Amino acid sequence: MSICANIYCLFKDVPSAERVAEVQSVIDNRLGRDEYSPPHDKDYGHLIAENDVDTDYSFRDDGTVTSLGRPRSGPLMDEPVRQGRFFCISYVTRWWSTSYPDGPLTKYVVTMLALLAQDDIEGVWYVQDDWYTAERLTTESVHGLLDAFIQVGWK
Repeated sequence: MSICANIYCLFKDVPSAERVAEVQSVIDNRLGRDEYSPPHDKDYGHLIAENDVDTDYSFRDDGTVTSLGRPRSGPLMDEPVRQGRFFCISYVTRWWSTSYPDGPLTKYVVTMLALLAQDDIEGVWYVQDDWYTAERLTTESVHGLLDAFIQVGWK
């Protein structure tokens, strides 16, 4: 079992490398990290474009995303192309939930709120590393995670 926390976002259009760097700089600034440095292959803490999005993921109208156990043979007809628009930022620190409250949720909340504040991002999802389905987050649902984090505390 892996412990990473992953935050996904879907841009409205394929972003330029400069735009991805700009969004990453916003996240880094809000987290109090040093200046932006370009990510390396599967660098943790950086926005990285997901591969094979249109065959490996299912997006429903209600905002739910499912990671498919077995990829489709090709993209679905009449579905918008999401390749190049779906990004992940992985944190090597433990994911957080009310049933496992060890992860640094405040880092994740700041990241999610920074992404949700971007006009060109249409969806944000927070998942543990071994995930199948996730609901699209709103500012309110992210604040709800923070409220739960404060109430549960550390066990």
